[in-house]
Amino acid sequence: MIGKTISHYKILDKIGYGGMGEVYKAEDINLKRFVALKFLPHRLTSDKEFRERFIIEAKSASSLQHNNICTIHEIDKSEDEKLFICMDYYEGETLKEKISKGTLEPPEAIDISIQMLEGLKKAHEKGIVHRDIKPANIFITHDRVVKILNELKERAKKEYISPGTFAKIYIYLNKVDEAYNWMKKGFEERTVDFIEIYYDKRFSLLFKDERFVDLYKRAGLPTP
Repeated sequence: MIGKTISHYKILDKIGYGGMGEVYKAEDINLKRFVALKFLPHRLTSDKEFRERFIIEAKSASSLQHNNICTIHEIDKSEDEKLFICMDYYEGETLKEKISKGTLEPPEAIDISIQMLEGLKKAHEKGIVHRDIKPANIFITHDRVVKILNELKERAKKEYISPGTFAKIYIYLNKVDEAYNWMKKGFEERTVDFIEIYYDKRFSLLFKDERFVDLYKRAGLPTP
């Protein structure tokens, strides 16, 4: 992928990956600027219903203009039908990387929190919610500006109970087959709450079931 030109973007470097796609640094040849391109896995974009829903959600998220939200510029696809999103490219580090180096000082932690909440407030005012707020999806630029990344979605018109919630209920009831079905549903719908189950020691028994192990692998999580 590195070195290729897709549309008017020249791929320069791979800067991230996970169960929901790979992210590359690229140069916009027309505008002479750096951007980030997120390519979604073929296993997801080959599903017509998912692809259409994703495009609608991305368009909604692209309508947000706020200093603390990563800007989406366009959605396109490569010659081999890989769907990708073009976003702003930032120099800096994620909050996950930052806190791995040590505890944040209170003033800095407060500043990051305020900026993050300002971005979420703007999204909520537009009827859009974030489905996966975590340190890995909070980016801090070299200028100390917080940027919220990924998983912005239009708010549902009715109450939504996540597949992960149902999965936990069935795990507690020792109904593993039902739990797996809900976990799989969450993965296919691009919800990520099942990742919490992966890290929760109370649910470590699932590592003995190859179905769950395979699902975790597909989500880009380390093999337990």
